Amino acid sequence: MAELNFRDMDDDSIVQLLNQSAKDSSEEGLPDDFLHSFDYVEEREALDKRVGELIVDRFAELEDDTNLSGNEAYVVSLKEIGLTHQAIAYKMRLISDATKSTVDEYSRRARQKFLQAKQTVDNLESVYGGTDDE
Repeated sequence: MAELNFRDMDDDSIVQLLNQSAKDSSEEGLPDDFLHSFDYVEEREALDKRVGELIVDRFAELEDDTNLSGNEAYVVSLKEIGLTHQAIAYKMRLISDATKSTVDEYSRRARQKFLQAKQTVDNLESVYGGTDDE
């Protein structure tokens, strides 16, 4: 396999690589591709670092300023850069036993919290009108 330099890849190319790798892995039924192989530890670490750089600020913001759990904030921040649920699970399998259904559940919970918050805002808007006044 040709050496991949993730540092030189633009953000969209990183996202496309992960989405395509997850799709290929799923279609071929091969859980052990280059990202899971012991032969590619440096590449795996470089890719993980590069993706981390893409989401670090947004992940911190979601984790600190919302009622999302760490895993929910992580999944949302990865979705925001364009990763599919399949690609998020693929990436998370590098550090845990996450599956697509796990990612689906984190995403579902985050969406449910969003809808509950939106309903609260909608219900209180007539009282507070979106201002910071008492």
